[in-house]
Amino acid sequence: MELIENKGITLSEVALHHIKQTAKWAQFLAIIGFVGTALIVVAGLFMGTVMSSLSQLGGSEMAKFPAAWLSAIYIILGGVYFVPSWFLYKFSTETRTALLGNDEGVLTEALSNLRRTFKFLGIMTIIIIGLYVLVFVGLVVGAAAGAAF
Repeated sequence: MELIENKGITLSEVALHHIKQTAKWAQFLAIIGFVGTALIVVAGLFMGTVMSSLSQLGGSEMAKFPAAWLSAIYIILGGVYFVPSWFLYKFSTETRTALLGNDEGVLTEALSNLRRTFKFLGIMTIIIIGLYVLVFVGLVVGAAAGAAF
């Protein structure tokens, strides 16, 4: 990593207050994310059980979808949801530690976790947009193929 030489940045009390408030909101969102992760994983386990019960009863077509796959998808989604929550939590706790101890190194690590949060969310956004484009193209191709017959 290249070091950029500068005269340093001095933060005002207002800037430090904003950082402290940001850390509080980040911690709130991280905790909500952890709860959401737990709910997604529990729902995955529950949905797998429900789907296998429905398939045994001869339920709908959706019930024929492999229950283990559905559970695995939910658990994977829970893991994906956990990652940015963890980075936000690390940002919030390290920021509070840095501000209490006036430690620039810890604040640098906290900001690195905030960067990781946004990088992860940005990559996930690109992936989701890519999936939308693929689905749209697939729908157009499917409609064109269906119209041709």
